[in-house]
Amino acid sequence: RGSADYCKYHEAANSVSVQYDSTSLVRQVYDRYWNKLQEGTRGHRDFIETPWKFAEELQMAFASDASFEAADITLCSEPAIACASMHRAGKPVIGYFGVHIAFMLREESDQIDLYNIFQHELASNPRNTFATQAPYLSLQLYSHVPVKVPPVRPLSLYTQPAVYTARHQNSILLNRRPVDRWDRGLIMETFAKVNDLPFTFIGAYELTSATFQDWCDFKAG
Repeated sequence: RGSADYCKYHEAANSVSVQYDSTSLVRQVYDRYWNKLQEGTRGHRDFIETPWKFAEELQMAFASDASFEAADITLCSEPAIACASMHRAGKPVIGYFGVHIAFMLREESDQIDLYNIFQHELASNPRNTFATQAPYLSLQLYSHVPVKVPPVRPLSLYTQPAVYTARHQNSILLNRRPVDRWDRGLIMETFAKVNDLPFTFIGAYELTSATFQDWCDFKAG
């Protein structure tokens, strides 16, 4: 509850689009603290204003939510600071991170506070379980916090009946748009050419069709 209608980019047979609950107290708290830097700003533009006041108010919202109180376990992702609110509200937490845990925290002091809480309060509690979506995120997290968090690649049942075929044997899919001044596709193709590798790199935004089956037809991504 309280999420946005975020994952509508992909299409799959028999898929179910999750709709956010517009009456959610959790969502209302998030909307009050969420902000976005102006166009042209380098890096991530989304951020949480006064993040620890946000975390405190979020915890209060959880405490007044009947469905949260009835839950046996909770799931957090981004912003990861919400994991602290769920934990402090008394619930076991599963955290699954697709970005670095300090995402949406602009100030260095706030990031350091979150690292300390993650290490000493969240990760040290045996009721909680954490994972990232990719190895580089686990390494990035480990470079900031001496906690080893395993990478677990996402796999969703709603992607069925898509099947991995690797039909495009020498094509690798890039699931990111060009960022700032860097074109990852061009960089990777240059690397492949210099090293005599037969690979081409295609951005997901270049596909005319973006079903899960289209993605599974690539050798790698």
